[in-house]
Amino acid sequence: MIVWLSFQELFEEINTIIKEGEMKIDGENIKLEFFSWRRLQAINAMILYNSRWDMSKPEDYYWADEMKRTLQDVRTCCKKKKKKDNFDCIFFDCIVTLLNIRIENVRVDELHLLLRVTGRWFEKNMITNTVQWDTRDDKNKNSSDPKWLHLKALVKAINECGISFTFWQKLDGTGKKTSAYDSRSLVGEEKKKLLQRLPEKFDKVYSARKHGF
Repeated sequence: MIVWLSFQELFEEINTIIKEGEMKIDGENIKLEFFSWRRLQAINAMILYNSRWDMSKPEDYYWADEMKRTLQDVRTCCKKKKKKDNFDCIFFDCIVTLLNIRIENVRVDELHLLLRVTGRWFEKNMITNTVQWDTRDDKNKNSSDPKWLHLKALVKAINECGISFTFWQKLDGTGKKTSAYDSRSLVGEEKKKLLQRLPEKFDKVYSARKHGF
Protein backbone atom coordinates (compact mmCIF):
# COMPACT_ATOMS: atom_id res chain seq x y z
CA MET A 1 0.00 0.00 0.00
CA ILE A 2 1.43 3.36 -1.08
CA VAL A 3 0.31 5.20 2.05
CA TRP A 4 1.93 2.60 4.30
CA LEU A 5 5.20 2.67 2.37
CA SER A 6 5.30 6.46 2.46
CA PHE A 7 4.53 6.84 6.17
CA GLN A 8 5.53 3.46 7.58
CA GLU A 9 7.62 4.86 10.44
CA LEU A 10 4.85 7.25 11.46
CA PHE A 11 2.17 4.53 11.53
CA GLU A 12 4.44 2.14 13.41
CA GLU A 13 5.12 4.80 16.04
CA ILE A 14 1.40 5.57 16.41
CA ASN A 15 0.57 1.87 16.70
CA THR A 16 3.23 1.49 19.39
CA ILE A 17 1.61 4.30 21.38
CA ILE A 18 -1.85 2.74 20.84
CA LYS A 19 -0.54 -0.58 22.17
CA GLU A 20 1.12 0.99 25.21
CA GLY A 21 -1.94 3.11 25.94
CA GLU A 22 0.02 5.93 27.51
CA MET A 23 2.62 8.59 26.81
CA LYS A 24 5.11 10.24 29.14
CA ILE A 25 4.82 14.03 29.12
CA ASP A 26 6.99 16.14 31.45
CA GLY A 27 7.77 13.03 33.48
CA GLU A 28 4.12 12.07 33.93
CA ASN A 29 2.44 9.07 32.28
CA ILE A 30 -0.72 10.22 30.49
CA LYS A 31 -3.36 7.61 29.65
CA LEU A 32 -4.38 7.67 25.99
CA GLU A 33 -7.31 6.36 23.98
CA PHE A 34 -7.47 6.64 20.21
CA PHE A 35 -10.54 7.27 18.07
CA SER A 36 -11.08 7.55 14.35
CA TRP A 37 -13.78 9.13 12.22
CA ARG A 38 -14.87 7.39 9.05
CA ARG A 39 -17.43 7.82 6.33
CA LEU A 40 -20.64 5.81 6.10
CA GLN A 41 -18.95 2.77 4.55
CA ALA A 42 -17.25 2.14 7.88
CA ILE A 43 -20.63 1.75 9.53
CA ASN A 44 -21.70 -0.62 6.74
CA ALA A 45 -18.78 -2.85 7.66
CA MET A 46 -20.14 -3.06 11.19
CA ILE A 47 -23.90 -3.37 10.65
CA LEU A 48 -24.09 -5.63 7.59
CA TYR A 49 -22.22 -8.43 9.32
CA ASN A 50 -24.53 -10.97 11.02
CA SER A 51 -27.67 -8.90 10.26
CA ARG A 52 -26.71 -6.10 12.65
CA TRP A 53 -29.42 -3.93 11.11
CA ASP A 54 -32.04 -6.00 12.98
CA MET A 55 -33.46 -3.45 15.45
CA SER A 56 -35.61 -6.02 17.24
CA LYS A 57 -32.60 -7.12 19.30
CA PRO A 58 -31.67 -5.50 22.66
CA GLU A 59 -29.25 -2.57 22.50
CA ASP A 60 -26.28 -4.56 23.80
CA TYR A 61 -27.03 -7.76 21.83
CA TYR A 62 -24.35 -7.31 19.17
CA TRP A 63 -21.75 -6.26 21.74
CA ALA A 64 -21.74 -9.69 23.36
CA ASP A 65 -18.33 -11.38 23.16
CA GLU A 66 -19.51 -13.99 20.67
CA MET A 67 -21.19 -11.39 18.41
CA LYS A 68 -19.12 -8.21 18.41
CA ARG A 69 -16.71 -7.46 15.60
CA THR A 70 -12.99 -7.26 16.23
CA LEU A 71 -10.09 -5.69 14.41
CA GLN A 72 -8.83 -9.09 13.29
CA ASP A 73 -12.31 -10.07 12.13
CA VAL A 74 -12.55 -7.02 9.86
CA ARG A 75 -9.03 -7.59 8.55
CA THR A 76 -9.98 -11.13 7.59
CA CYS A 77 -13.08 -9.86 5.78
CA CYS A 78 -10.99 -7.31 3.89
CA LYS A 79 -9.13 -10.13 2.17
CA LYS A 80 -12.32 -11.56 0.69
CA LYS A 81 -12.99 -10.37 -2.84
CA LYS A 82 -16.76 -10.72 -3.08
CA LYS A 83 -18.85 -7.96 -1.52
CA LYS A 84 -21.36 -10.46 -0.10
CA ASP A 85 -18.48 -12.05 1.81
CA ASN A 86 -16.57 -8.95 2.92
CA PHE A 87 -19.64 -6.97 4.10
CA ASP A 88 -18.14 -3.74 2.72
CA CYS A 89 -15.07 -4.25 4.92
CA ILE A 90 -12.93 -3.34 1.93
CA PHE A 91 -13.84 0.29 2.66
CA PHE A 92 -12.55 -0.25 6.17
CA ASP A 93 -9.21 -1.53 4.94
CA CYS A 94 -7.27 1.73 5.21
CA ILE A 95 -8.02 2.35 8.85
CA VAL A 96 -7.70 -1.21 10.15
CA THR A 97 -4.52 -1.92 8.22
CA LEU A 98 -2.66 1.24 9.11
CA LEU A 99 -3.84 1.98 12.63
CA ASN A 100 -4.72 -0.54 15.33
CA ILE A 101 -7.72 1.38 16.63
CA ARG A 102 -10.46 -0.67 18.26
CA ILE A 103 -13.64 -1.06 16.22
CA GLU A 104 -15.77 0.40 19.01
CA ASN A 105 -13.67 3.58 18.83
CA VAL A 106 -14.50 4.22 15.18
CA ARG A 107 -17.05 7.02 14.77
CA VAL A 108 -19.08 7.85 11.69
CA ASP A 109 -18.52 11.18 9.96
CA GLU A 110 -21.69 13.00 11.07
CA LEU A 111 -21.65 15.50 8.19
CA HIS A 112 -21.37 12.73 5.63
CA LEU A 113 -24.16 10.81 7.37
CA LEU A 114 -26.33 13.95 7.42
CA LEU A 115 -25.82 14.50 3.70
CA ARG A 116 -26.60 10.88 2.88
CA VAL A 117 -29.74 10.74 5.03
CA THR A 118 -31.16 14.04 3.81
CA GLY A 119 -30.18 13.23 0.25
CA ARG A 120 -32.13 9.98 0.35
CA TRP A 121 -35.07 11.37 2.33
CA PHE A 122 -35.44 14.73 0.61
CA GLU A 123 -34.01 14.50 -2.88
CA LYS A 124 -34.79 10.86 -3.68
CA ASN A 125 -38.03 10.38 -1.78
CA MET A 126 -39.84 13.62 -1.02
CA ILE A 127 -39.20 15.46 -4.29
CA THR A 128 -39.62 12.38 -6.48
CA ASN A 129 -42.84 11.34 -4.74
CA THR A 130 -44.25 14.86 -4.91
CA VAL A 131 -43.51 15.10 -8.63
CA GLN A 132 -45.15 11.72 -9.23
CA TRP A 133 -48.14 12.81 -7.15
CA ASP A 134 -48.60 16.00 -9.19
CA THR A 135 -48.06 14.13 -12.45
CA ARG A 136 -50.96 11.82 -11.62
CA ASP A 137 -53.18 14.70 -10.48
CA ASP A 138 -52.38 16.88 -13.49
CA LYS A 139 -52.87 14.16 -16.07
CA ASN A 140 -56.57 14.87 -16.69
CA LYS A 141 -56.57 18.60 -15.95
CA ASN A 142 -57.47 21.22 -18.51
CA SER A 143 -54.67 23.37 -19.85
CA SER A 144 -56.03 26.36 -17.91
CA ASP A 145 -56.13 24.52 -14.56
CA PRO A 146 -53.31 25.16 -12.05
CA LYS A 147 -50.73 22.41 -12.01
CA TRP A 148 -47.87 21.22 -9.79
CA LEU A 149 -49.84 22.23 -6.69
CA HIS A 150 -48.07 19.92 -4.26
CA LEU A 151 -44.62 20.71 -5.59
CA LYS A 152 -45.29 24.44 -5.35
CA ALA A 153 -46.50 23.93 -1.79
CA LEU A 154 -43.32 22.00 -0.97
CA VAL A 155 -41.09 24.72 -2.43
CA LYS A 156 -43.05 27.37 -0.50
CA ALA A 157 -42.66 25.41 2.74
CA ILE A 158 -38.91 25.04 2.17
CA ASN A 159 -38.56 28.77 1.50
CA GLU A 160 -40.42 29.46 4.75
CA CYS A 161 -37.71 27.45 6.52
CA GLY A 162 -35.26 30.19 5.52
CA ILE A 163 -33.84 28.19 2.62
CA SER A 164 -33.61 29.47 -0.93
CA PHE A 165 -34.88 26.58 -3.01
CA THR A 166 -36.00 26.51 -6.63
CA PHE A 167 -37.34 23.85 -8.95
CA TRP A 168 -37.77 23.78 -12.70
CA GLN A 169 -38.76 21.51 -15.56
CA LYS A 170 -36.01 20.62 -17.97
CA LEU A 171 -36.33 21.64 -21.61
CA ASP A 172 -35.81 19.46 -24.64
CA GLY A 173 -33.79 20.37 -27.72
CA THR A 174 -36.64 22.49 -29.09
CA GLY A 175 -37.12 24.45 -25.88
CA LYS A 176 -40.29 22.65 -24.81
CA LYS A 177 -40.82 21.53 -21.22
CA THR A 178 -40.31 17.85 -20.52
CA SER A 179 -41.46 15.57 -17.72
CA ALA A 180 -37.95 15.64 -16.26
CA TYR A 181 -37.10 18.10 -13.51
CA ASP A 182 -34.17 19.57 -11.65
CA SER A 183 -33.66 21.59 -8.49
CA ARG A 184 -31.01 23.54 -6.63
CA SER A 185 -28.83 21.35 -4.44
CA LEU A 186 -28.75 22.13 -0.73
CA VAL A 187 -25.57 22.44 1.34
CA GLY A 188 -24.91 21.09 4.84
CA GLU A 189 -26.31 23.96 6.94
CA GLU A 190 -29.41 24.17 4.75
CA LYS A 191 -30.05 20.47 5.21
CA LYS A 192 -29.82 20.88 8.98
CA LYS A 193 -32.48 23.60 8.78
CA LEU A 194 -34.57 21.35 6.58
CA LEU A 195 -34.53 18.53 9.13
CA GLN A 196 -35.35 20.89 11.97
CA ARG A 197 -38.07 23.01 10.40
CA LEU A 198 -39.72 21.25 7.47
CA PRO A 199 -41.58 18.41 9.29
CA GLU A 200 -43.86 20.88 11.09
CA LYS A 201 -44.93 22.24 7.68
CA PHE A 202 -45.97 18.90 6.21
CA ASP A 203 -49.66 19.69 6.74
CA LYS A 204 -49.38 22.62 4.35
CA VAL A 205 -47.64 20.53 1.72
CA TYR A 206 -50.05 17.63 1.85
CA SER A 207 -53.16 19.81 1.94
CA ALA A 208 -52.07 21.78 -1.11
CA ARG A 209 -55.12 20.82 -3.14
CA LYS A 210 -57.47 22.14 -0.46
CA HIS A 211 -55.62 25.43 -0.06
CA GLY A 212 -55.05 25.87 -3.80
CA PHE A 213 -51.30 26.63 -3.76
